[in-house]
Amino acid sequence: MLPRLLLTGLLLAPSAHAQMTFTALHGAVSALEMKKGVQRARPAKRGEALRPGHSYLTPKGSQAIFVTNDGTWLRLGSESKIEVSAEGIRLLTGSLRVLHAPRLQRGDNESRAFHLSTPDARLTTHEAKFTLTYRPVTRQTAAYVEKGLVTLTRPGASSEAVLIHGGEYAENLGDEVAPRRTLPMTPEKLALIKKLMLEEPKSKKDAL
Repeated sequence: MLPRLLLTGLLLAPSAHAQMTFTALHGAVSALEMKKGVQRARPAKRGEALRPGHSYLTPKGSQAIFVTNDGTWLRLGSESKIEVSAEGIRLLTGSLRVLHAPRLQRGDNESRAFHLSTPDARLTTHEAKFTLTYRPVTRQTAAYVEKGLVTLTRPGASSEAVLIHGGEYAENLGDEVAPRRTLPMTPEKLALIKKLMLEEPKSKKDAL
């Protein structure tokens, strides 16, 4: 299967930073912040807003669910870490599951773009359900898309992007400009997604 290519000039500019709030915490989830040049950890709390400049860490067996004010639900998998900035969320290691389907507001003709990144790639979607993983040792970014459409680009490299449709996945290694191709989702990849998400959903809102 050949890559589906799109000029990045067609992508929407990053949206304003969305407010994000923890709705469920499973296990010992930590909030990390720098104070006087020293990184300090404290327990994260349900109902707490995720703050720019902070990082969040889930040890083995822990997970966290949070929601943005535009209706996007995210589940941070076990042994994962994200950092939050004014530009959005960056996955530093582990896995992040995303359900982005915000309601249209004020007569908008299309949903807002939602952006995520890893140290080596950037992802944009308007409405999709997918799992993003990052392995810092191999610098591998992977996106497994169940529904919708996700665009993967490598910042500052090429003017081309790869479109990953529902039922497909793509993996980007290290210094590759972009994945060489998208591949159809396999039972093994679906099993991987379930393995990454340890907790069974306890409500419809948790079904990420």
